[in-house]
Amino acid sequence: MIKPLWMLPLLATGCMGMVNNQVKSIAPRMMANEDLEVMCLSGAVFSPTLASLTEDPAAAPHAALVLTELSAGMCSDLAIWDTQIAYLRARYAGLGTVAQDLLEQERRQHEVAARRYQRAWNHLEAQYGEVGGACPKLNLYKNDDLIYLLGLTSGVLAVMNDRAAGGVVDVPLDVPMKVSRGAACLDNEAWWGMPEALQIAVGSSVPGGLPEGTDVPALLQRAATYGENLQATDKSGSRPAPVRMARALQVQTLSALGQEEALKKAISEHAASLAAQPPDPNWALLDRFAERMILHESDKRWLEATGHRTPGDQRGRFPGDAPEVDADSERLLDALMAAPPEASPPAASPEASSPLPL
Repeated sequence: MIKPLWMLPLLATGCMGMVNNQVKSIAPRMMANEDLEVMCLSGAVFSPTLASLTEDPAAAPHAALVLTELSAGMCSDLAIWDTQIAYLRARYAGLGTVAQDLLEQERRQHEVAARRYQRAWNHLEAQYGEVGGACPKLNLYKNDDLIYLLGLTSGVLAVMNDRAAGGVVDVPLDVPMKVSRGAACLDNEAWWGMPEALQIAVGSSVPGGLPEGTDVPALLQRAATYGENLQATDKSGSRPAPVRMARALQVQTLSALGQEEALKKAISEHAASLAAQPPDPNWALLDRFAERMILHESDKRWLEATGHRTPGDQRGRFPGDAPEVDADSERLLDALMAAPPEASPPAASPEASSPLPL
């Protein structure tokens, strides 16, 4: 039987052994690619390919499939955001029937996303054992900790999307608390505050997930600020720029909780962080995904108020905000306000003002 050309490199290098051994080198390359559309499409294409390499589910390349299924789920998220934008535009324009249809389209897209993220979660547990019990042994040099973090994130996203889809995927109800317990297995400093942000986001979404009286906005702010200001140390000893995924988790959680003022503040702080420091090229994929998540929440608020998305020069600002004055203009304005009034010219004498006699 003639094998498809795209399978030849895999077959020539020993298929399964190659896939399992190369996750440690594939994962960093994926993380360094900031083109979200390309990477999500790659995941959608290669997930069924990897899954078909063995008939024994136990022998599947589970770690690699966590990455590809998560990437495929990102495609669904991008589609969902576009549909939500179209819905808000239709509602603003008074197109009720179109808006209603877009709501159903969005629900179906949430279902697809939930299935993809749930598959990533299932591969996580197949690779490292049931999440939420004893912490697995995570080999830093094989990127186990990265795979584990992304798998936990997939679990949260599976639950969120299944809820939005009406529960049709039937993601297990114990996944959120499993994620919370599993996040404690990861170094919060090494992963930009994301483990703590996951625990807070999950705890705020389930009854009894956090102690009574917990200040959720304050804890989310701490995790987000921590992730932006502290830099992770990778295995080579270098200290790359932070990744703003904790900020994205904060924004999404505040949106779900209806904490509008805290949410707008978080979006503004993210815009300031981006202006001060561009994404780390080693982790551009995650940082760009976080940026798109946060920008989408900003776009929703601009659309509801104006009918259009966030203008490019208004990142971190919202309709109705006072006009922004740059520092130079503000100093000039202050100087003008502080200057003494100009002296009035002396009044002309009647003689001087009289016409000359003829």
